[in-house]
Amino acid sequence: MERSRHVLQSTLSVARRSVVLNAFAPLPRSVHTSSAAAVYALGGIRLTRTCAPRWLNGALPAVTATFVASRPGSTWAVAVRHLSSEPAPGAAAAEAAEPKEDKKKAMFLLLSGSKEPQPIQISLDDRVIVALEATAKVLEAELQKQVQGIVMALNDKGNYEIRWPKGADDDVASYILAHEYSAVEAGYEYQGAFAIGVKRVKMLSLASLLFTSLGGPLLVIGEANPSPMQYGMCVAIIFFGVSTTGLLHLITSPYVVALRRLADKSFEAETPLLSGGTATTRFLPEHVQPSGAPFATFTAKGRKFFIHKELFIGDEAQGMLWDLLGPGEVEAMYEAQLAKDPEDPDALYNYGRFLWLVKHDATAAATAIDKVLALDSDDKGAMELLAHIKAGTPP
Repeated sequence: MERSRHVLQSTLSVARRSVVLNAFAPLPRSVHTSSAAAVYALGGIRLTRTCAPRWLNGALPAVTATFVASRPGSTWAVAVRHLSSEPAPGAAAAEAAEPKEDKKKAMFLLLSGSKEPQPIQISLDDRVIVALEATAKVLEAELQKQVQGIVMALNDKGNYEIRWPKGADDDVASYILAHEYSAVEAGYEYQGAFAIGVKRVKMLSLASLLFTSLGGPLLVIGEANPSPMQYGMCVAIIFFGVSTTGLLHLITSPYVVALRRLADKSFEAETPLLSGGTATTRFLPEHVQPSGAPFATFTAKGRKFFIHKELFIGDEAQGMLWDLLGPGEVEAMYEAQLAKDPEDPDALYNYGRFLWLVKHDATAAATAIDKVLALDSDDKGAMELLAHIKAGTPP
């Protein structure tokens, strides 16, 4: 934990301009402009910009921007260097005139439930994070799971601040480092095949529950002398709505809609809630235990999780699955596929790549690829892979 704080302090000690420019570097055009506007809002700056044509992607040399600071010493004018090929007017003067007491630095985080990086300002010395309202609420909820004494409030500028007690610096630094945009984005992220479908079905189930809960009592409301059959129908309708919604939640609650590996090698899984939202659970590889229960692939921290193992396609994805479930479970998945169809060339090819690149068993990998070539001698992909295996060079 102490190391996490030192690493984050080193990151934040970089010049503010470098932090902002590096944070923008990986983003597509649409994210650049939306995230930039969000950061500038934190600094109290009005942004006037003209954009290049929408078909441009990546760097935007044609974008120009004019910033009017609402307070002296704008801390964000230097960000224009990434959005324009020319230095921002007055950027050096603005940076030099920045108040010395402002120790907060800019970062981007990839948080639960968000597909785009969220800007924050953080100071470990002052133990404060400044963020936009939606970002601050998510951060508060996530940090409260790990840190006691998290407090969120508005500062004198109307921005949301999150503060934490003195003894929690290491835990906060660990969380921030693990969710830094560049660290999270670099890894493979699993998406459940039925993630959208599960959400839609749950919303439909909630609507059904609402209608049955309101419609059932209408059978007896307004009746002078309701009959026992009317009461029975009322109870049956409500019971039907509650039971079907509860059963659906029981079945879908372990379903992992998203799974990512963070910078500290921990995992973060998102599962559906009864309300239609998602719950985020963070766990380490040592917390994972394979499960043979229905609708469960593994358990962690006392919870069941279900994933489609066959969706982990690619070397990085297979490495992630290996780290998550261990070698036995991954090999068992391929063996089950090949038991159903021993002459499936795709399964044999993927199994061969897994054996070589993840398990580092060149002999078994070559055997699997030889079987692919026995089925199709003109398979160029298999021939190239076999040549790399024999030469011991990566593909």
